[in-house]
Amino acid sequence: FFFSFLVSFSVQQNKNTQFYYSLILFDGHHRRPSTMTSLYTNRVAFSLVLIFTALSPNAALEVIGSGYGRTGTDTLREALNELGYKTYHMKEIVEGRLGSDAMLWHAQMENDCSDVEALRDLFERGGWTAALDFPTVMCYESLMIAFPQAKIIHTERKSSEQWWNSASNSIMIIASLFPFNVLHAVIPFLKIRKAMLNSMWSKVLGGKNITISDDDFPLGYKEEFIAAYEANNARVRKVVPRKRLLIQDHSKGWTD
Repeated sequence: FFFSFLVSFSVQQNKNTQFYYSLILFDGHHRRPSTMTSLYTNRVAFSLVLIFTALSPNAALEVIGSGYGRTGTDTLREALNELGYKTYHMKEIVEGRLGSDAMLWHAQMENDCSDVEALRDLFERGGWTAALDFPTVMCYESLMIAFPQAKIIHTERKSSEQWWNSASNSIMIIASLFPFNVLHAVIPFLKIRKAMLNSMWSKVLGGKNITISDDDFPLGYKEEFIAAYEANNARVRKVVPRKRLLIQDHSKGWTD
């Protein structure tokens, strides 16, 4: 299979100079980023363009994200949507109040993502063509089986500590803050979401029984979360065939 990948990253150095980095990957062969300058006025621009070709027209899910949340998954979601993909992300569950999805993910976390047919049905029924972020990432290997023609995009932060600082101050705590910590008891969707989050973080930590309302969550599990993050990054490189994999670090433009 052939695919091409283009990343453009531009940062304003001063009011009229821009550094533009681009990289094109063809069938697994790298070309180093080139740098050029051009006139640029009063703004910082970031653009990410992904172009996939020769994907099976019958595959419902064409792009699967294997990177943990807070590694640029929302940036990637926006880019894929711009390209016409219908992208599944934690935002879709929360903003769409998709209680049935939250229940399905809770079950998948409990059974180690073993119900491949249920996962396939979720994405085919919803017409999703790309899937990123938590909770999808926890089942990316099962999704690779369900959608064998899909490509895998793996996102990472510059360092494990940077990922932890971001995740532990956002996605790991938001559901336990007021008013959500109160509303979980009275609003059905939030109650289901809490169950999903409990099972999701438990799976991240290898099956340890985690509750987001625990006083020591998440800070009491820092070393374990960092170890899980690093283990996921390593496993992706091990189990995903190179021709199906793109590893994207937004801070670098490209890494492998």
